[in-house]
Amino acid sequence: EPAVSQGKQIYYHHLRERIRKMHPRFKQLAVEAGAYEDGDTVLVGPMDTARFAELIVQECLTVINQSNGVGDDDVIRISRDVKQHFGVES
Repeated sequence: EPAVSQGKQIYYHHLRERIRKMHPRFKQLAVEAGAYEDGDTVLVGPMDTARFAELIVQECLTVINQSNGVGDDDVIRISRDVKQHFGVES
């Protein structure tokens, strides 16, 4: 575990409290983006925040693409618009 300064420890403690209240999927995405786990929480150490944001957008696209009751053309258009808006490539 990397050594951290007292200021960063306070920051991480605050962040851990906020993350503890997060939806479990956000925790999984944070780990995929490079955060490391510490028991039941996730510490945002050297996490790649750009990768974390991209993973969230990809997760949203997955939900859009699995939508029921929406026409295929609408799903394709919405998915394309979201990708373009956030600059995410499939």
